[in-house]
Parts: sequence; structure tokens; C-alpha cells
Amino acid sequence: MAKKDLKELTINELEKQAKSLKTIALIFGILLVILSCFSVFVSLRDSEFQPVSIMPIVFFPFLLILAGSIKKINSEIRSRNNP
Repeated sequence: MAKKDLKELTINELEKQAKSLKTIALIFGILLVILSCFSVFVSLRDSEFQPVSIMPIVFFPFLLILAGSIKKINSEIRSRNNP
């Protein structure tokens, strides 16, 4: 399935996509916080480097990408509602 440009989607499709991306970002953010807490716990428990310690840092940019996508969709919705 080819990715459509935001200008080609209807308002309802944009709102549906924004809602699903917000849900995904929320779940991903919660999992990232849990992973961060776990990595701090493992690092404090074992006084040596654990590979799990860098996982929250590695996955954080994905959350930023999701936030950027949500921002683009919301700006497209606003531009259509306020001509």
C-alpha cells in the first residue's frame, strides 16, 4: 500500500490517522518509561554495563518521529478548518 500525501486524505481520514498515531505514541511512551526504569534498576543492581541500559536512548527518536507525524497531521487539519 502506497503512502498517500496528507493533502489527498479527507478530514475524517486525517482525524482517524491522528487518533491512531496518538494511541501508538502513548503506548510507546509508557513502554519507554517502563524500559527506562528497568534499565536504571538493572544498572544499579549490577554494577557493570548492561546492554539494556542503552535501549531507551536508542528508541527515543522513534517517539520524536511519531510526535512529528502527529504535528504534521494536526497542522493539515487546522489548515483545512481555517481557510
